[in-house]
Amino acid sequence: MNILYYSWNENSAEDITSYWETAGYRYTRISHTLKNYDDDGDFERQIGEFLTRTAYDLIFTFDYFPVLSKIADNFNIPYAAWIYDCPHLTLYSMRITSAKTYLFLFDKEMCRTLESLGAKHVFYLPLAVNVTRLARLFDDAKKLPDAPVPAAPARNSTLAGACRYPVSFVGSLYESNQFRSIHYLSDRLRGYLDAIANAMLKIGGSELLPQLLTPEVLSELCQYIKVETPPHYRYTQKNILQMILETEITSRERVQLLHLISGFYETHLFSGSNASLLPDCHAHGPVSYLTEMPLVFRNSAVNLNISLRSIHSGIPLRCLDIMGAGGFLLSNPQPELCELFTAGEEFAFYTCPQDLVYKVSYYLDHEKERTEIAHNAQEKINRRFSYDVLFGEIISKSR
Repeated sequence: MNILYYSWNENSAEDITSYWETAGYRYTRISHTLKNYDDDGDFERQIGEFLTRTAYDLIFTFDYFPVLSKIADNFNIPYAAWIYDCPHLTLYSMRITSAKTYLFLFDKEMCRTLESLGAKHVFYLPLAVNVTRLARLFDDAKKLPDAPVPAAPARNSTLAGACRYPVSFVGSLYESNQFRSIHYLSDRLRGYLDAIANAMLKIGGSELLPQLLTPEVLSELCQYIKVETPPHYRYTQKNILQMILETEITSRERVQLLHLISGFYETHLFSGSNASLLPDCHAHGPVSYLTEMPLVFRNSAVNLNISLRSIHSGIPLRCLDIMGAGGFLLSNPQPELCELFTAGEEFAFYTCPQDLVYKVSYYLDHEKERTEIAHNAQEKINRRFSYDVLFGEIISKSR
């Protein structure tokens, strides 16, 4: 198997190439700043030269690039895209209908959407964890006196047992989202959108948003927000406006829940976001995906996941990373997380802010149960969510 791999410096690039090297795959990794995701003459010529000189069995990317569907059709070679971003607007390109394009999605609702848009090869595939890298990292960490991130003065930290961080959250607060850049809406319309966002905080998911964005509201919104659809794309103004609101709801939810928890328990925020929004959290700034983040997960008693609302059903990579690192995961109840993992045995979920406080308190107080759950989850990740298991699905179906 010889793979032509277009990399855009995504977090998982080193993980998948190290797996390929171990598994004996040959690959060529290309990095190029695309001028246009749909048509880029320089990029097309560069890829064409590789495909002309060498026989490749597969073109591969994380996330989807329509220009590669075009190239795959021209050279009659399969193109496999493993999607881990959501929303991901290029999936609305008409080129997803290419007979040579194979789309692997971690969200079943996304699969149904693309099938309805005419994509010929759509497969559900959760994201993967490089369990070999993690095992090596933790072996190396045992030889070091300290974890790579500083400890902060503790409050209630005795509840966390031997863990350095009682409660941790790693991720963005999305405080600089597009919704907040819109300053010219009428008071009535802004009030309605604020009411939608605040109402959605009380329920999980985003199922009600399409109903709340009525034709009348959309018509008025489009007087203020211009949504231009590029040629050969099939997303609508409603799709874009829903995504904007989902990001704003996520921001409010993360700040609200972290503010609540940090009022009770020592809570650590690892993020490049504005930490002043959460004055009671211990702010550390961002951590590196490959070397620091897994140690944060492993050294935290409770790792919180508060999913981006545009991930409607799938398991965010962050959840898998937490469990793969041997960390204890407390998450909102994503549908596929509850399908593929057993709540109470491999992770825990909360149903509302009050339940979140209760679950944090309970698991901080029950170290043995917490560590058993984390161990069970890590064992399942090693068995079923490693690259050697999941990438085999891509190879077998991209033919």
